[in-house]
Amino acid sequence: CNDKTSCQQRCGARIQGRCSGALASSAAWPPVASMAGLFSTSPAKTPLPGANKAYLRYCTGDAHMGNRNASAASFDFNFHGQRTVRAALSILVKEHGLGSKPGHTLLFGGGSAGGRGAMVNLDFLPGLLADMGAASAPRVLGFPDSPYWIDLVPDRAAFPPDRFIGFAKQTQEIFALANISGRASTECAASFPTEPWKCALGVYRMPFVKTPYMMVASQSDAFQLFEDLGHMPVTLQEFACAQCFCILRICRNLATHTSHAPSGMPKSSRTTRTATPAC
Repeated sequence: CNDKTSCQQRCGARIQGRCSGALASSAAWPPVASMAGLFSTSPAKTPLPGANKAYLRYCTGDAHMGNRNASAASFDFNFHGQRTVRAALSILVKEHGLGSKPGHTLLFGGGSAGGRGAMVNLDFLPGLLADMGAASAPRVLGFPDSPYWIDLVPDRAAFPPDRFIGFAKQTQEIFALANISGRASTECAASFPTEPWKCALGVYRMPFVKTPYMMVASQSDAFQLFEDLGHMPVTLQEFACAQCFCILRICRNLATHTSHAPSGMPKSSRTTRTATPAC
């Protein structure tokens, strides 16, 4: 959430002073979750059937980026994304042996908001793991799925300005509201000294990620498509037009993916891949 209204919508009714909504509290979550995809244990369904896996469900409202206690400045909402990530890593290190011996690999990723969280946290993981007491530094790899928000002015003909303010403005607001400055890397912050919020927006931040990663960025990102155009395509003509629009938008930015990176950035030392499916 990025303002009082959106945060209240996620919160739902307060019970004993705490949010009740599933997007803002874990109180109503079931004790057991059924997972598929990479989390499957079947060799036929995942390339990682024997890996140890941890799923960090999302309820912090800040894409696991923020660091602010509830106050008048945050409309009485906590933004504890950074603490939540640290707590999860602490459990993995201290209770499950992550980094207890050489040869461990940590594949750190997420989808949508989780993908954006992975984007900003990846380069901080080695330091966090060391702080947690990992005896041997694990190899860290990234798998951010759909973190690549584009700085694009929404189609104002499709809806009024108060319907959606744009991903750039939204990121700017949550950056201040949730105090995300602690997850702006040194290089990124130096490149945008007057606009540090850009270090939380995919199109500007991804060129600075040094950790080797595999990013997924759909050419027809349904969430961005809906927000930018005001509605999901319905007719065949709209589907065709929307797909062309998104292909041009996503691919054009991916083609200039490193254009915002400083000249001194060690690009050659990074191993990065991007998958851009058309649907």
